[in-house]
Amino acid sequence: MRFSRFGAPRAIVSDRGANFCSKLIQALCELFEVQRYHTSSYHPTTNSTCERMNRTIAQTLRTLVAKDQSNWHKLIPSVMMALRMSTNTESTGYSPFQMLFGKEMNLPFDISVQPKDEIIGTIPDIQRNVSENNRNRVDDIDDIQNDIIDGTQTDAQIQQNDAQMQQNGALLQQNDETNDDDNDFIAEKLLAKKRRQGKNYYKVKWVGYKKTTWEPEENIGEGLLVEFYTKFTKSGTKRKRPTSLLVKQTN
Repeated sequence: MRFSRFGAPRAIVSDRGANFCSKLIQALCELFEVQRYHTSSYHPTTNSTCERMNRTIAQTLRTLVAKDQSNWHKLIPSVMMALRMSTNTESTGYSPFQMLFGKEMNLPFDISVQPKDEIIGTIPDIQRNVSENNRNRVDDIDDIQNDIIDGTQTDAQIQQNDAQMQQNGALLQQNDETNDDDNDFIAEKLLAKKRRQGKNYYKVKWVGYKKTTWEPEENIGEGLLVEFYTKFTKSGTKRKRPTSLLVKQTN
């Protein structure tokens, strides 16, 4: 059947099994002038390519077979199909199907068996990307949680691509000394400054309130900013700028 479908091969490599050493096979090979090669007995390494393929088939069936191992014969067509379309990177660089028919197998999806060495090589990159992404997510969550615990959050991005405004609860609880119906809040002074995500925030001390809040720069009046920077410049330590050296050339 193989001869009628693919033609006679130039040589056949087989073990010393009775089915390959029979008189029928001998007569057939003599008729088609096929050279026969037999591997050494009890030395499977002499036909390592075939033995390696048998091991791959057995390992694949072992992972797919049922617990009672009664359906292995039904899995052989699917396993062989996957192996025939898998690229052999060690020898030819082509799949058995492409070597035989000159084109890739037409499939609606990819079921090829990827070599284990290639899969193992991608694991460090995948783990590195996952670790970096998780680290960035934890840092963002910690910043948001700290603002919520401190009661200093006015506008926070709770979830990615889901920004929402939150009114500070400290502003709704007035002291007994200034318990009136006025909803306007007067800023007394600015205490500190921080920068987050490219924006400036200022720590505001409100008139009649004990707790302070962090407000974005666009919510701060110009007078408070001028007063803050003037006081900061006078009381703070100025950085010394490096002075340039002038070298006078003499003739």
